[in-house]
Amino acid sequence: MSDSEQFRLTRWGIPGWIAILGFIAFVATDVIFTPKSAPSPLFLSATDIFKTASAMSAALTALIAVAAGVPLGFSIYQLYFYIRWNSPVSRDGLFPPFIGGRNEDLDRTTRDLTRDELTMGSPWRSKWLFHPLTSTDHGQRWRFIENLFTEAAQVIDAAFPQVSVFSRHRTLLDLMHTLGASLAGLYLGFGIYLLRFE
Repeated sequence: MSDSEQFRLTRWGIPGWIAILGFIAFVATDVIFTPKSAPSPLFLSATDIFKTASAMSAALTALIAVAAGVPLGFSIYQLYFYIRWNSPVSRDGLFPPFIGGRNEDLDRTTRDLTRDELTMGSPWRSKWLFHPLTSTDHGQRWRFIENLFTEAAQVIDAAFPQVSVFSRHRTLLDLMHTLGASLAGLYLGFGIYLLRFE
């Protein structure tokens, strides 16, 4: 397995592991702080599990949780990207800052820049930026900004190969999406924890 494959596998696993650990942390907090005068079924079942669990079964459970974290994390990534890019709330967000909208990101990215400055006198950029779809579709706007940045990064990297702007940008982008998916994993862990009340 190459380094990039290991990195991808780890990156996919992190949101799943956070969802599992988040659920365990919420249950443990509930168990620890539930008054003994009013025990809940969760308190009783959790303490029974701890009393009857052997070291071997605990190790096996931990191993299963680690293995399950990767496919769970991958599923969380897909949900995260759907909400972030294609869902009905991706354009304007939902209860900001709970789920931020792409338009807000784009407006912040292009703040104090006019359309003429963004096109830099290039006909293809003008055709793209002044297209009616660009003002209504956040995906169209984002692809324009992404391509503009990629072109600028290539120019800088060609002049200063030791800087490697594009590579650093990709690393930071991967980190940002890992954090976003991990936050979604924490929400999922809390949501599963809340299901016990049903």
